[in-house]
Amino acid sequence: MDETVEKAKALRRTPTRAEARLWARLRKKRLSGHKFRRQHPLLGYVVDFCCLAGRLVVESTGPCTEPDPNNSVTGGGRKPWSATATRWSGFRARLCSRGSAWRWG
Repeated sequence: MDETVEKAKALRRTPTRAEARLWARLRKKRLSGHKFRRQHPLLGYVVDFCCLAGRLVVESTGPCTEPDPNNSVTGGGRKPWSATATRWSGFRARLCSRGSAWRWG
């Protein structure tokens, strides 16, 4: 299986507190009926949340997403979903900081 898929599966098992709270608002089509996937492999990256139909990527930001060299799951940190990948893929990106993640939705 693809290394990115394996990383995504591992990240799903250990969400950060911010990701868990944001997922509670996005799962089961709770945001205007849109279906989101969490820790989804996309173009060689693992994005926090993705709505394929809406071509939208949602990334949480903050200290919890900074690279941790001791983290065996991410191998020293996740690749960030870059502006270049956003332009190339046609997906829009939404970054949720600690404060905005709780208000969004």
